[in-house]
Amino acid sequence: GLFDFQCADRQGVRWLLATDIGAGPFLSMIDVMRSFVQQNRRRKRYAATYVRALSRSSIQSARFLGIADRCGRLARGKEANFLVMPSVPKQKSETAESILQHLFETQVKHREQCMTLVKETWYQGRRVFSR
Repeated sequence: GLFDFQCADRQGVRWLLATDIGAGPFLSMIDVMRSFVQQNRRRKRYAATYVRALSRSSIQSARFLGIADRCGRLARGKEANFLVMPSVPKQKSETAESILQHLFETQVKHREQCMTLVKETWYQGRRVFSR
């Protein structure tokens, strides 16, 4: 079945998004986040957004692990672990949700070239890969 995250929220259950090769088909967090949104939308559960997916796989995960004081978001003084991907074309109503949706849809359309979409990889504030 589909995890009822809204019920978990109402009950105060902390939940996160993560990859799990043993129980899930995805290694990529982009795939996990996209799947979370799409599966819920197919069941007309529109509270599943790309912004919520990103939050549950970044800052909420860092809080759960007790490391939010040093990582989980991009901010001065935090450990920076992130990918640099292609820029998103400007849209009339540019929101975080629309930007993330475009990024995830681009990743799916170019799955065979997915790694070529990554321009840089940063780990603990240092660039470890650059194309």
